[in-house]
Amino acid sequence: MSNNDEQTWYNVKHENGKVSIEKKGKNEINHSKNIVEYRKNTNKKRTMYIFIVFVLVISLFLLVTLLSMHSFNKHGKKNRTFMIYMVGSDLESNGKIATYDLQDLIDSNINLKENNVVLIVGGSKKWHNFVKEKEISIYELTSTGFKKQKTQKYMTMGSESLLSNFLTYSYKNYPASKYDLLFWNHGLGAAGIESDEVFDDYLSIKELDNALNKSPFNEEKLETVIFNNCLSGSIHFANIMSKYADYMVASEEVMYVGASINRLNFIENVKENDNGYDVGLYYVNSSDSSISNLNQKGSKYYDSTLSIIDLSKINNLDNRLNEFFNSINIEENYFDIAKARRKTYTYSADTGYSYDTVDLYELIEYLSPYVNDFDIVDDLLHDIESAVVYNSSMNTHSKGLSVYFPFYGNTEYVETHLMYFKQLWNNNYINFINEFYERNYGIRKARRAKNNDMTNYLENEVKVDNNSFSIKLSSEEKDLFQNANVYIFSKKDGNLLLKSSDVVLENDKLLFKNNNVLKMGDYYISLFYDDNYKIYGSIDDVDVIEKLDILNNNIRIMDVFIDSGNSPINGIFDYSSDSNNSFYSFNYNFNDEFDEEWFESFEKNKIDYSQVDELVLTPINFNDCYCIFEMKDINNDVFYSKINK
Repeated sequence: MSNNDEQTWYNVKHENGKVSIEKKGKNEINHSKNIVEYRKNTNKKRTMYIFIVFVLVISLFLLVTLLSMHSFNKHGKKNRTFMIYMVGSDLESNGKIATYDLQDLIDSNINLKENNVVLIVGGSKKWHNFVKEKEISIYELTSTGFKKQKTQKYMTMGSESLLSNFLTYSYKNYPASKYDLLFWNHGLGAAGIESDEVFDDYLSIKELDNALNKSPFNEEKLETVIFNNCLSGSIHFANIMSKYADYMVASEEVMYVGASINRLNFIENVKENDNGYDVGLYYVNSSDSSISNLNQKGSKYYDSTLSIIDLSKINNLDNRLNEFFNSINIEENYFDIAKARRKTYTYSADTGYSYDTVDLYELIEYLSPYVNDFDIVDDLLHDIESAVVYNSSMNTHSKGLSVYFPFYGNTEYVETHLMYFKQLWNNNYINFINEFYERNYGIRKARRAKNNDMTNYLENEVKVDNNSFSIKLSSEEKDLFQNANVYIFSKKDGNLLLKSSDVVLENDKLLFKNNNVLKMGDYYISLFYDDNYKIYGSIDDVDVIEKLDILNNNIRIMDVFIDSGNSPINGIFDYSSDSNNSFYSFNYNFNDEFDEEWFESFEKNKIDYSQVDELVLTPINFNDCYCIFEMKDINNDVFYSKINK
């Protein structure tokens, strides 16, 4: 039947077991058509119903998911999230330094609609603000101050898991287009950062790497990492951070802190389109502005050695550095290398050089005569200049990146550094410093085995007259001479009158002439000299170091620093004129026979004072004094003279 034919309809009947078929009438045909149409419409409605239910289920699922994500993130996505890892330590417990910096953040005009500021705090025995003792908590900066968001398990702030958990929490709960991380605390040279005084622990350079590797920033890089720590501006930290950030801001030297030094308020200057370099520059400028204001108030000049490092350039620089050290023969050039290392300025000089970091650029220049290919030197210096995109230092030593080179540090410090370095890297640089240290340490160990004594003595005796102390050096001692100190004690009571580095080598003699000591009333105050004058004391039971300005016997206290005793940073101490102030004199007990334990036998005597103008310099007769020369040789071994009789 063609498509034009009219469709024929039939009825089927069952009667008396018989089946008959007949053509339908017109009315019957219309009725049958209606039934078919009804069935078709019913099927369409059923299909539409199923589709609508499916759409509603999917929509409900998406709605629940969105609500879940909203409740998890708590905040809408912003331009930046600043994460601050703050370990208060003795800086807070003794000097309120963390409190000052947090108040600067609260008082600053930060755009909190565009920026998150997330803080984790702990690691101090005493807090002077909203932070509770024996608690580690995460805070968010709001328009009314810091608001606690979460309390963590109480543990050391030197834990890699605590750091990685904080970074993960901040990333998930404070979404942003860009993330920046700031560390706040002590710096321990190339060994680590974040010294926790409660648990006597710190975050090693290895733990720092592990924590970041376990954080979201293993895949999505930070824009800027800022080390508000001393001695962190090294190639070693840059090597670690190059995997996790675009820019690094850090200081080669110690950083001065105090109530008048504001660094964290730099965040208020950050704009939407700023990159990591811009953020770093705001921080450096904020710090340098505070240092400049401090310099204008006093006669002491405080330097800033902050720099901004482009971390994308570090891998190439590190490869070139390894090429450089591979081209130096230590066996042939050991003594020349040792002399070059001695000439290189070592940071944290006020703490005895223990952290052994030097400027990388300056070290390369001093070591350049001992490489085979001078093109390597030029290329390496160029790579350093390329990586350091901003350097705030005004001194001639600091070009923006430091490097660890073991020389002054004791065995414990050196072996700690080498242990961490070997866990992270196996390259020519590590082999070089390890070989240098083993040779340096081996010479000292062999000498002590030969002498059968842990104390090394100078061969000759101290000579004295009214105007000077002197000691003649042997030819070997003279050839290996590096530097010297002198200790002057009162024969009457063992009081340390003076320790001074003002010792000169004249021909074959060590000579000390300055017999001026410090006195207040009837009491002698132990005076220390190493590039500048300083004394020790206490203010309201806080141990401090007080630097003196001495000009034409006009003495005034120039700066007061916290004497932390365990780190290279001594925070500037702010005190009022009615504080309970004392000076210290150190008294030593001497046996008939000199031994190396004499310098551990001291007792501290407090001498109260109220006005600093009571201090006077006065000459003393050297015939009434004991004298000990302390000479350090090129192998960094120490020799003492016998006490003069």
